[in-house]
Amino acid sequence: AFQDCCPYKNSFIEKNIYSMLVLVLEDNPARLFYESLGAKKIDMLQIDIDGKKLKEAVYGWKDIRKVDL
Repeated sequence: AFQDCCPYKNSFIEKNIYSMLVLVLEDNPARLFYESLGAKKIDMLQIDIDGKKLKEAVYGWKDIRKVDL
């Protein structure tokens, strides 16, 4: 599953990049997909798009090598 969402995972690891962040709108159901892959919500941001204030969740993995594929 994680390979499908992140085809560059091995490239990151080869470059000693082990952590990863994604930002997703709080109302976007895709956030559940990231949670299912072990991402932890680490922050919430408020953004403005065309004058509309939206909440954006910041999800992260400390070590993508530990993500169960």
